[in-house]
Formats: sequence, structure tokens, C-alpha cells
Amino acid sequence: MNSLSSLVNAQNTLTPEIQHMHDALAAQKAAYLQNTVPSAHERIERLARLRRTLVKYQDEIAAAISKDYGNRSVHETKIGEILTCIEQCSYYSKNLTAWMKPSKRHVSALHQPAKAWVQYQPLGVIGIIAPWNYPLVLSVGPLICALAAGNQDDYLGIAETLLIMMQQHNMKEENVLYPMCDQHLPGEMPELLARLETGLAES
Repeated sequence: MNSLSSLVNAQNTLTPEIQHMHDALAAQKAAYLQNTVPSAHERIERLARLRRTLVKYQDEIAAAISKDYGNRSVHETKIGEILTCIEQCSYYSKNLTAWMKPSKRHVSALHQPAKAWVQYQPLGVIGIIAPWNYPLVLSVGPLICALAAGNQDDYLGIAETLLIMMQQHNMKEENVLYPMCDQHLPGEMPELLARLETGLAES
């Protein structure tokens, strides 16, 4: 019996990195529940802030990614990744108000005078997994889609994705990490960085 209990306890004990993931997910879910269906204005503002950040730090991002590769053309990063993300922000901002409108559906005569429609709603907390070859566009690109759809109603979601991506690609050493997010999240940075650095140190 003791052996069985020990086995069950061992299986239920989470490693530090898994516990960090559980804690981060719980915090993101709690933030999302504070505003489950953000307005079009809120979504557009988030995309605009992300767009401004990418534009402002385009040189630093390109240089850091080049360093991570050993040598990669900054023009490739700016055109293939940064410009693509900026265009995505603009495209989604232009169209999301129309996309948010209910979509009418046909109702048979048998059920008149009923009405039917599809009401598009955010899914909640969205996880993004990106490969290494195009680290910015393959992480921030899906983030743009998620934000436009109203998911993860917390600006920490934007910052956390950027911070993790930049940690993995030497951008902290290039002095890109803190200035990018501190400008847009001055009150939240200490808690966010403590969460991230603890989790990354344990992983």
C-alpha cells in the first residue's frame, strides 16, 4: 500500500517547469475572464500597440536575430518577418469590425418567425508554438490573429510572447528585451519578468 501511495504521489508531483506552465496558464485564464469579449476598439488598439513596438525596434530585432543565426541578412528579417507582421496588423485592424458581426443563417418556414445567426466569440487563452527558422513571424503572426479574435484579454499576453521569443534569440543581451516591453507595460514588468525568468531558469 505504501508503495502504491508513493507511486501515485510521484506521478502527481509536477516538475518546476511544468508547475510554472500551470501557474502561467491559470494567470492568463483569470485575466481573460475579466473581459471575455473585448470590443473592436480594444482589439484594434492592441494591434496598434504591437505594430508600433515592431516598427520602433525593427533594427534591434533584426540585429539580434542575425546574431542568433551567426549571420542573417537584416533585410530578410525586416521584409520577411517584421514587414509581414506589420501588414498583418493593418489588415486585421481594417477588417475585424466586419468579421465580428453576427452571420445570419436560414430558418425554415416551419420555425418562423424565429431568427438564427452565428455569433463569433473568442476561444480564451491561446497557446502559440513556433519553430526556429522564422522566429518572429511564426510567433507574432499567430499572436496577431489571436488578438484580433479577442483572445487573451491581457496585455501581458503580448509582452509574454515577445519576451519568451526574445529570450530564446539573444535579444536580452542586445538590450532589446526590457525597453520594448517596459515602454508599453511599465507597471506590469517586474511581476512579468520575475515569472518568466523563474520559469526559464528552471526549464
